[in-house]
Amino acid sequence: MSPVPCDCCPTSSPPRCAAGEVLFSSVLVSANPAGLSIVNLASTIDGTQGSDLSGFSPPVTEATLVANPTTAIDYLFAAPVDNLVRLRWHNGGGGVLTDQDGFGLITMTLLDAGLAPLLSLPWNVGPPAGNNVPPRQLDFVAVNGVSRVRFSGFHKQNTGVMGTGSPLLRQVEAFVFGPVYPCRRRNGALEWYNLAGNLVPAADVVPCP
Repeated sequence: MSPVPCDCCPTSSPPRCAAGEVLFSSVLVSANPAGLSIVNLASTIDGTQGSDLSGFSPPVTEATLVANPTTAIDYLFAAPVDNLVRLRWHNGGGGVLTDQDGFGLITMTLLDAGLAPLLSLPWNVGPPAGNNVPPRQLDFVAVNGVSRVRFSGFHKQNTGVMGTGSPLLRQVEAFVFGPVYPCRRRNGALEWYNLAGNLVPAADVVPCP
C-alpha cells in the first residue's frame, strides 16, 4: 500500500531517502523517586508546539533536580524502530518563548524492548537561553531496534526562573532515515512521504546510499 495520500498522485523517481518523522505512541514518567509534579506530557507528542505548560509544574529548583538524577521521562514507539537518526526537542513552555523556563543539560538514552541501553548521550537543549522558538536537534549514527527514548539527568535552562512551571517543554520528535516516495498535487506541487505516511521536507530528500 502506498504511503502517499490518496489525493496526491504517485510519480516516478530514482530511489530517494530522508530522515522522516516517526510518531511516539505514548509518554510516561518511568522514575520519580522524589514524587515531583510532572504534568501534561501527553501534549508533548500531539504534533503541536502549543502554549500549554508541560514538564515540572509547580517549578522545581536546580538543586532538587541534581539531587534526583534518576528522574526519567520515557517516550515510547508503538513498535521498535530501525534507523533512528535524529531527535528534536521544543524547549520552554507557555506563550512566551524568551523567558528561559526550559530545560538545560539532559541525558538521552535509547532503549530496546528489554530496556537495555543502545545509546546514551548528554544533550544540552538550553542554548540559546534567550530564544526557545527554534527546536533543539540531536543527530547521531543510525540505531536499530529502538523501543523507547528516555530522558533523565535533568537540569534547568536558567536556575533563577521559578514561574508557573520550570523546567518545561512543548514537543519531542523522532526521525528515522529511510526511503521516501514522491507524489504530485493537482497544482503541480511535488511532495515526499516516508513509509509512515508522514510528509518529509523536500530539502531533506537525498539519493539513497
